[in-house]
Amino acid sequence: MEQPLRRAIETHQTTQKTVDQWRDDRERLTARYELLQEEIGQLKERDDALQTSVDGARKRLAAKHQQLTETDRITGEITPFLDTLLATLQTVSQEGPPFLVQERQERIDKLETLVNDPAVSVGEKYRRLMEGLLVEAEYGTTTEVYQAHIDLHGQ
Repeated sequence: MEQPLRRAIETHQTTQKTVDQWRDDRERLTARYELLQEEIGQLKERDDALQTSVDGARKRLAAKHQQLTETDRITGEITPFLDTLLATLQTVSQEGPPFLVQERQERIDKLETLVNDPAVSVGEKYRRLMEGLLVEAEYGTTTEVYQAHIDLHGQ
C-alpha cells in the first residue's frame, strides 16, 4: 500500500511542479504581453505624431512649390518691365538737362550691370531702378548750385 501512495505523492508533486512552472510561464508571458501592448500604444502615438509632422511638411512643401511657380511667373513678367524701365531711365538721363552728366552716366552704367547680373534678385533690381528714377525725378524738383562748364551745342 505504501508503494501506490508514494507514487501518488510523487505524481502529485510532479504535477504541482508542472502547474507551478506553467503559472510562472503564464505570469512572465502576461507581463511581456502587457509590456508589448504598452509599447505598441507608444509606437502608435509616435507614428501619429510623425504622420502629422510629415503631412505638415508636405503642405509646406506644396506651398513653397506654389510660391516658386508664382515667383517664376512674376519674374518672367517683370523682367521685360525692368528692361523697359532701364531704357526709360537711360533716355531721361541722355535727353534731360546737361548737368552732372558723368555722375548720371555712372549711375546708369551701374544699373545696367545690376540688371544684367543673374545673381541679383528681381526685387533688388526693381528697388535699385526705382531709386535711380527717384534721383532723376528729384533733379526736376530740387535745386543745387555748383560750378561747371557745360558744353551746349559745341559752345
